[in-house]
Amino acid sequence: MTTIRDMLMNPAHVGDFVWNRHSFAKFHRIEKGRAVPLKGLPGPGPEHNRPEDWVVVKDAHPALISRTLFQAACTKRESRKRDPSEHSYRTGHGAHSSFLLTGLIHCLRCGHAWQGYTTNKGRKRNDGSAVKTLGYACGGYVTKGKACCQRHVLPKEEIEEWMFAQIAHIVRGYLESGAEQKLREMIEQEVAGGD
Repeated sequence: MTTIRDMLMNPAHVGDFVWNRHSFAKFHRIEKGRAVPLKGLPGPGPEHNRPEDWVVVKDAHPALISRTLFQAACTKRESRKRDPSEHSYRTGHGAHSSFLLTGLIHCLRCGHAWQGYTTNKGRKRNDGSAVKTLGYACGGYVTKGKACCQRHVLPKEEIEEWMFAQIAHIVRGYLESGAEQKLREMIEQEVAGGD
């Protein structure tokens, strides 16, 4: 799912085609326009390349947001990296958590925010690693136990897929009604909102 913040950080939304932002290569990488051998073994997942190694084709397609707005978002993002207290969204371990809805859902019983909840099954895999089940549970139960709230766990995939479907339905409604201007205004408000 693309969020407004992601949109404001992706050069594709200002009309640029960018290649080589990430590398999944095992043996070579593109550096300063040339293929160079990788040193050591590749790590898990993609490797983020430096902006000077990106291959950029400017104005390859119509822009959704202006370059001025894009640059303002990049500047704001960098200032937030330097001083995390400036913003209220996830920081620390939460900034890299796979639980997208942590803190956004609230328990109707006790009012605490729901959070990511991982349980390990008793039986391990053949390689010795634990079998984990990912879900969301009431933060009141997780931190204070049954004295605060009951244990109810919602499967992570099911609730996130449902949420994405709801968001897609709302966005489709905006775009089908020709509300591109409204989307642009929302993006501009998001950038101006944290000042």
